[in-house]
Amino acid sequence: MQKFSLNKNLIVAVVLSQLLLAAGLVIVGASFSLYYIRSAFDVYLRGRARSVAALVYYRDDGIPGLLFNATKVPESPHVIHKDFYLVKSDRGNFEWHAPGFDPHIFDAIPANARYWDFRHGGRMYRAIILRRVVILDTEPGEPLPLPTLTVIYAAPTMDIEHEIT
Repeated sequence: MQKFSLNKNLIVAVVLSQLLLAAGLVIVGASFSLYYIRSAFDVYLRGRARSVAALVYYRDDGIPGLLFNATKVPESPHVIHKDFYLVKSDRGNFEWHAPGFDPHIFDAIPANARYWDFRHGGRMYRAIILRRVVILDTEPGEPLPLPTLTVIYAAPTMDIEHEIT
């Protein structure tokens, strides 16, 4: 006949419950960390997209149309895997994109998506899509209604993956 040890069973139960609690806390902590890092990355994308949108301006010579000051685009923090963007007018007469990349990659974006995760060049990217962005510049004589912009800005997410591990 085996002896039943209450102390041994209590110790095993307490140790197992502590291990489960620790595992649960690690999982919850990692989930919250991922959520806040992704939220911070989304704020970064939003700021970069708005700064690119601010570089669109009306022509100063009175001819209707839009121009883009590409010399003031913020540098990508990544040397190898660069951020890229696409800016286009709702009128269809203006489109500008980052040099050296094919803007047709954005053709696969779902219709009403605000964010889009995709793979490009072997790396994961996240894009923000800002629709109906008002042009900050004003110029007298522009025909109404004034055009609005769609701005798509994408950056590699390898920093997010690195922060979690």
